[in-house]
Amino acid sequence: MRFNSGLLGSRAITGALTRQEFMTMADASGNHSLEDAAAAYGVTWESLSAIRPVPICAYLEIHVEQGPILEERQIPLGIVNVIAGRSQGYVQFTGHQNHAGTTPMDKRQDALLAAAQAVVGLHEAVMDHECVGTVGDIIADPGSPNVIAGHSAISFDVRAPNDDIREAVLRRWQASWAAGAIVQRVDKAAVALDLTIRNILSDAAARLQIPTMFLNSWAVHDAMILAQSVPSGLLFIPSAAGVSHARDEWSSPQDCEIGVMVFEEAARTILTGT
Repeated sequence: MRFNSGLLGSRAITGALTRQEFMTMADASGNHSLEDAAAAYGVTWESLSAIRPVPICAYLEIHVEQGPILEERQIPLGIVNVIAGRSQGYVQFTGHQNHAGTTPMDKRQDALLAAAQAVVGLHEAVMDHECVGTVGDIIADPGSPNVIAGHSAISFDVRAPNDDIREAVLRRWQASWAAGAIVQRVDKAAVALDLTIRNILSDAAARLQIPTMFLNSWAVHDAMILAQSVPSGLLFIPSAAGVSHARDEWSSPQDCEIGVMVFEEAARTILTGT
């Protein structure tokens, strides 16, 4: 996630990555662009845009669930219905920078306090909906222990398999805080995966006598990009304790093998029609 944008490979080969993104996307330091990083490997926009993918009839992807559902229900394989849509960005809050000791509590305009209230507000806004919300980054300026923050910013990440629900939650959240403004926002719509491919995956597992369940994906995957071009499907294998993006992320070799067996069976069906 060096450039704070995933799925670069699938976006590049399907034409979803734009020239402007390629030229202007930068890492957190702001000193290194995607264009510069690609050039180190001999890749330019011209060579990238000249790629013509081999025509494919379908796209299948297998991935760890990155969540607890399969393990909790003791089901070895999940078939994804919908990949959740996502809104990500930053909200900036403005207050008045002042001395932490000499400014009375009732006379403060604390930008970090406003941000903290918004963090709690996001948690509350998603609780009654099929939706998740996360604040993973908090910035205080000037960031000194003895100074009331004059400016602050928080990230937000809101996801739901239904785009209308996601938008409603965001509106509800925005209405709950003051003195702030969204300064950056990127939206990705939810993607329903191909019903025929889902059924092929289900039938393949049944032939191998492997239990499955249908579920949604709350993480983004290349399948959501490929699905805009070809029929696509996504299989999940269990994640131990539902842990992901952490050092103790783990899926057993046995679960990996089961996933590959069903993947192979489904691919054979797609390719041969039997």
